[in-house]
Amino acid sequence: MRRSDIREFVVDALGGVDATVYNGRGPAVAGNKLPFIVVYIRDERVETVTLSGAQQRTAELIVEYIGEGSSDEIEDLVDETAEDIATILTLNPTMGGLVQGTFLTSTELSVLLDGETKSAKHTGMAQLKFNVHYRKDSQ
Repeated sequence: MRRSDIREFVVDALGGVDATVYNGRGPAVAGNKLPFIVVYIRDERVETVTLSGAQQRTAELIVEYIGEGSSDEIEDLVDETAEDIATILTLNPTMGGLVQGTFLTSTELSVLLDGETKSAKHTGMAQLKFNVHYRKDSQ
């Protein structure tokens, strides 16, 4: 089991969200159109190492959504998309048996208000953090 397996599962699972989903940060920052979702792992802790070499790991999975909308809709759009992402990932906490568990640890929502008119497009972002627990056996 590799961290890339976790990212790939999440990218596939989020395919129904109304946004392009990227595996990793690189493709998304290359000037792609909004909305998009970026899936990456920021940190990983090794909690237990057994004599046989197996490790109990906790990866910090980050799912970031960036979208745009009018001042009337951007707050709801970001909030609803964050809820959709959290629901999708918590409905299958073992990722089909790939991991031992997936737990939402925090959600951060932000909106950048551009322009002064109601019709101006504003950018919103949701960052969801999950702890993903899995076992990596020795090779």
